[in-house]
Amino acid sequence: MLIKAVVWDMGGVLVSEDPPLSRHAWETKLGLDSGELARMVFYHPVTLDLFHGRARPDDLSRGIERELGVPVGSLAALTSD
Repeated sequence: MLIKAVVWDMGGVLVSEDPPLSRHAWETKLGLDSGELARMVFYHPVTLDLFHGRARPDDLSRGIERELGVPVGSLAALTSD
């Protein structure tokens, strides 16, 4: 038998859904509601392209920076956190 696909559940299984304290700090700094930063990342139009290899992480960062109206490169520290 040949395995043709592997399916897994990442959210809450392979990836913790508990937001780190640094995410709350960034949401406060950016004037966002709790959970808004995760929504922006996981449901951003570029995210699907990123998952399929049609975009780079920098493309997502720039898209979120545009959405927030902050200078390009200003979210590099957030990515590091």
